[in-house]
Amino acid sequence: MLCMLLLLPLLSACGGLQLSSEADFLLVINEVVSSNTRSLVHERLGTPDWIELYNASNAPVSLAGCGLSDNPREPHKWVFPEVTIPAGGYLVVYCDSGAASGEEPLCTGFGLSRGGETLLLSGKYYNLLMQLVLPELTSDVSYARRDDGSYGYCASPTPGEKNDRPIYDSLDALMDGGDPSSLMLNEVLPVNKTSYTASDGGYYPYAEFYNGSSEALRLSSFYLTDDETNPRKWQM
Repeated sequence: MLCMLLLLPLLSACGGLQLSSEADFLLVINEVVSSNTRSLVHERLGTPDWIELYNASNAPVSLAGCGLSDNPREPHKWVFPEVTIPAGGYLVVYCDSGAASGEEPLCTGFGLSRGGETLLLSGKYYNLLMQLVLPELTSDVSYARRDDGSYGYCASPTPGEKNDRPIYDSLDALMDGGDPSSLMLNEVLPVNKTSYTASDGGYYPYAEFYNGSSEALRLSSFYLTDDETNPRKWQM
């Protein structure tokens, strides 16, 4: 299985809020992006990785003293300050190894591996609240929780909001889930002298494509040509 998930009741040790029954608590890691380029932009931090928590209970939950980590041997790698998630609310935490851990915005001071790793959410006294095995992710694709508690891949992350976009069981299914008719040639420049610089510093003619759908689209099944008699001249 791609995801191994362990949920334990959120004890009053995590934040000190008292409810009539521990069963009323439900705090989960709801969505994660481990390779962020545009899914969430912060004016100061830029585009760090991020983790979203969701409080599915009917009461606010304080996270003060709880821990978040990507290292099972160090469950309190980052400790939450005085912060509360309202009932039915969301909390986004930035993960950036180059930024100092702080309270505003919430930043763990450690980054996430796009190749996959294990995330742990623990209580004030190191009791394990949740463990999520994060798989390998591509840029701006999130690992998101469905309403039934299962996880999958989402091409349209929703930080701080309900995961209401399509969630797929695999990256292949996600990439093949778009509408091919939404792909179009958006701009073509046969002679490029100054308008666009390639990664090697050179100036080359270019063609720009635009995906007008809301889902990612795998381009390996498309071809580009300048010869009507050879429609499969170059495969992307």
